[in-house]
Amino acid sequence: NHKKTITGGRMSEDFTGGYGPEEFLIRRAIKGNYKVEINYYGSSSQKITGPTTVQVKLITNFGRPNQKIKEVTRRLEKSEGVIHIGDISI
Repeated sequence: NHKKTITGGRMSEDFTGGYGPEEFLIRRAIKGNYKVEINYYGSSSQKITGPTTVQVKLITNFGRPNQKIKEVTRRLEKSEGVIHIGDISI
């Protein structure tokens, strides 16, 4: 798997032809508030099958007793662009 470093984290390969999953990891995140956004490039099949749905799982303190999971499911009504998914505090 090809991984690239982005703003102090690690991003998995961009799966442009399928369902993913794609992952972003920050091993030692700086305390603060983070905005979670996705960049949706659109799809020509959206007109036939309806809007695309994205499922995001935000995990803090992974594997620790104080681990927290927040799951977000969104229908992408717009065909392209940056979409705000949620916020997370560390």
